Amino acid sequence: MEFFKRKAEKSYDAIYEAHSSSEAAAAYSDCKEAMHEALRIAYQLGLKEEAAHLHKRLEHFKAVFRRQFSDS
Repeated sequence: MEFFKRKAEKSYDAIYEAHSSSEAAAAYSDCKEAMHEALRIAYQLGLKEEAAHLHKRLEHFKAVFRRQFSDS
């Protein structure tokens, strides 16, 4: 789980280091994928508080990406 949490955070950082919108989108996709895997493990281990924290962090990632990288 820790591996996927670190991977998600690293991918989130990569969004801001991207040189194109397609690179940012790929990093965002990697971020979400890693966070979903961390969430899956947390639920599987019965770590409800950790899962809630991870879900909240994932929602933050999504909100920030949409706000900063949407075309609207």
